[in-house]
Amino acid sequence: MFFTGWKNNKFQILGISLAKIKAKGDKLSFYLFGIFPYRKKDRLANVVCRLKDNKDFDVSAFDRELETFVPAKNERKPQTPDKRKVAYIASALYTNGGHTKCLCSLAKSLADVYTEKVFLSRINSSAPSVIREIKQYAEVGGTEYNLWRARFLARKLAAQIADFNPRALMVYIHPNDVIGTMALALIKKTTNIKIVYFNHASHFPALGMSFADVILEGMPSTKKITEEKRHFHNCRIVGLQSRAKDETVYYSPADKKKEREKLGVCPDEYLTMSGGTSYKFFDDDGSAYFAMIKNLLLKEPKLKHIVVTELSPTQKKIVKNIFAEETQAEKRLLFAAPRPDFDLLFQCADVFIDSFPVSSALTQIDLMRNQVASVVKINRERPEFSFHEYQMPDYPYMFDNAEDMEKAVSELLHNENKRRKIIAENYDYWLKTYESNIVKKKYINIIEEND
Repeated sequence: MFFTGWKNNKFQILGISLAKIKAKGDKLSFYLFGIFPYRKKDRLANVVCRLKDNKDFDVSAFDRELETFVPAKNERKPQTPDKRKVAYIASALYTNGGHTKCLCSLAKSLADVYTEKVFLSRINSSAPSVIREIKQYAEVGGTEYNLWRARFLARKLAAQIADFNPRALMVYIHPNDVIGTMALALIKKTTNIKIVYFNHASHFPALGMSFADVILEGMPSTKKITEEKRHFHNCRIVGLQSRAKDETVYYSPADKKKEREKLGVCPDEYLTMSGGTSYKFFDDDGSAYFAMIKNLLLKEPKLKHIVVTELSPTQKKIVKNIFAEETQAEKRLLFAAPRPDFDLLFQCADVFIDSFPVSSALTQIDLMRNQVASVVKINRERPEFSFHEYQMPDYPYMFDNAEDMEKAVSELLHNENKRRKIIAENYDYWLKTYESNIVKKKYINIIEEND
């Protein structure tokens, strides 16, 4: 089915882009049929371009600047929020991605407590299957994303949220979402709705935190980064919410054997696996991760390794260069496309290897839930990229160097008793720390406190 309408600053008819809007310097350009017909000076375009180059975690000056684009205009007197309602604001929701899973898990778990509605600033960019899922327990509304009409769309989005009038607004916007941020500025100025910001992109500078009443953090280290680098101190550590205990299917050995065969893994071979957005596997000048995988494949002739990701042409070239003189090892390096039904895929792995230099937070928790042993990387040079604190205290299979990771992977591959032991300990920790109903209680307390 082909999309028609505005999507990511492009106007499409039957999937064909007829017009697009692009920010460059201090100007917005409007293209029709790929031809440049019109350009106008725009302060918001300047903000968008400066954001692209910004590396500083403290973006409060950007928040204040964006707030000036949407001054209050004879706004109505704030209503008393409806304590029976909770809302969510996100940029877009996808079939893959940690923030989508976090939002969906929370909305599903709170559906028996509150009336809920999800607002999206890029509703046309969201996956229809995810929208259908959310509509089982919450309403869905929002706007398209169009920089040409950004101020109007921010006001429209804020008005939709104000009309719903929830007691709390849970924030899951993209870190560079200027329309979502302007909507938050209006909500803060013109309503009494509590703004609870979920810091899902903790390894990036993130817009909108200036308007939060509470900032939710996953780990002590991300809380420290927010306090010391973003300069906000209204933080709470809440962890991540996983599924309910009875929502995971544990596949039979026969099912896993069949799936492994589809993946190209023979019955007498071991299988290691990693997964995540492709940028998480690459450094500025190459990939220490793929160099480690090459060494591991050379040491383990009966091992195949699958990376669940989609590489760009440039990234493929980097991997090709790393394996240039080891073509036999390269044949045992496989790739699989990300998929929403990943449980069976994960359960096929004998050992899961954490992505680095950027770790994958929710993946680690999904591995505990799926009862798969994992080896984790600690990034001490860039702590904002490291999510090892989601593991149980003193987890024995997390390391700050690739050599020790290799040894640990081999140890777990060849010692089933150790694999079983760490799987059992991890699952027990998951039940006590991340299982849906455990975390649900924390969120209810945060939503309802100080009302």
